[in-house]
Amino acid sequence: CPYESNRIMNELIQERGGEKVNETYLPLNATLNDFKSVASQLQALSPDFIFSTVVGAGNAHLHRALADAGLDSFKTPVASHMSSETEIAAIGADLAEGLITCAGYFQSLPTIENHRVVALHKARFGDSGSTNVCWEAAYFQMHLLAKAISICESDDPTLLAHVLPGLEFDAPQGRVKIDEQNNHTYLNPRIGRCNSNGQFDVLARASELVRAD
Repeated sequence: CPYESNRIMNELIQERGGEKVNETYLPLNATLNDFKSVASQLQALSPDFIFSTVVGAGNAHLHRALADAGLDSFKTPVASHMSSETEIAAIGADLAEGLITCAGYFQSLPTIENHRVVALHKARFGDSGSTNVCWEAAYFQMHLLAKAISICESDDPTLLAHVLPGLEFDAPQGRVKIDEQNNHTYLNPRIGRCNSNGQFDVLARASELVRAD
């Protein structure tokens, strides 16, 4: 939820000697004018960055309002953990360029497996749609499930629950693994910045698989 995300971000900022200068919430059906009012406040405050928890159609309104207010997307970047290639397509790469996000997967990753599955995706659906972190999660989850069914030769959930923990798979993002204790997945966290093509350039990545908290 936005409140919890902002609470955590506020703690991270304060731990590093920073200061939160504004925190604003808008309804899901907020209009462009609503966002322009917020953008005007941000322009006056001149923050180092903007942490956005905006979802849906509001994303396009936010980035349009920030651009109209004269905020430079590289001097005052928007950081959002809720924006993928799909959101970028809705916003428009011209407005979203410079946006920073975190994910285990980006369509632009240079792994051999990613190149292979992206080519298959394009062959089936054309160039109009992008793969993204949600798509990739569904992709490797189905493969892990198929692997578990093959091992126990059954789709009985009780049997699968004993087989899935510890399973690994070479996903488009790299190797992933289901944790034996909490049943969540070890992933490969990355930080990416949106470029003019609507894809993400990776700025940093974890040096090894990270266990889910």
